[in-house]
Amino acid sequence: MSVKISFQFLAVFIFTGFLLSCKKDNIQKKSLIAGDTTDVAVYKSFNPPLEFELIWDEQNLYGNAIDSLDVNQDQLADVFFRLVLLNPDSLHLLNGEMPNPFPSFHIYSHDSVFETATTTETVYVGLGTTTNFYWVDTLNGGQIIDETLQWRPANTWGEKLWSENPVSMLSNGPWFEKNQPAFLAFRIRGAMGWIKIDTYQTNNPKIIAFALQSP
Repeated sequence: MSVKISFQFLAVFIFTGFLLSCKKDNIQKKSLIAGDTTDVAVYKSFNPPLEFELIWDEQNLYGNAIDSLDVNQDQLADVFFRLVLLNPDSLHLLNGEMPNPFPSFHIYSHDSVFETATTTETVYVGLGTTTNFYWVDTLNGGQIIDETLQWRPANTWGEKLWSENPVSMLSNGPWFEKNQPAFLAFRIRGAMGWIKIDTYQTNNPKIIAFALQSP
């Protein structure tokens, strides 16, 4: 009798462990397809696309714009973009100096668990040493967004989509003057999402649409 009970207990224990393992695997393998709207909790497209309203300084040299998205539709901004530009008609005001800040396009969030999928560029900095620069990666429609991507927190100053840099060997990033819209992958509070952006004109990037899974 005790052997039978022990066997039943062991079977239940193994089955429970199997279910928990499957559940854990499902969480780890949670994925989303860039551009797909069939497996998301929130989807929003902008027609016309969302553009940035620049504010220029007194010298009309630097232009700055900040805009945001409410990706989970709770009436609070979750994702922010910061655009910094130089006016080509006012470059003489630099007097041969490097621009500060450099023209760039960032994404960030005030949420401590906000991350973006990134790509790495290794640059030689002299004396036999190198350093890594991180850019927000560009994804094509249909590409899988999952745990295998290179994720990095995008808080405070955020992660760059593109930037003009003083390091001559460094590119301007994968989003710089990209000739067709692409997808940015992000995850926030356990949910994955994508944002479709057109950055062909660096002085006028456009946000086309976004989507977010359920947590």
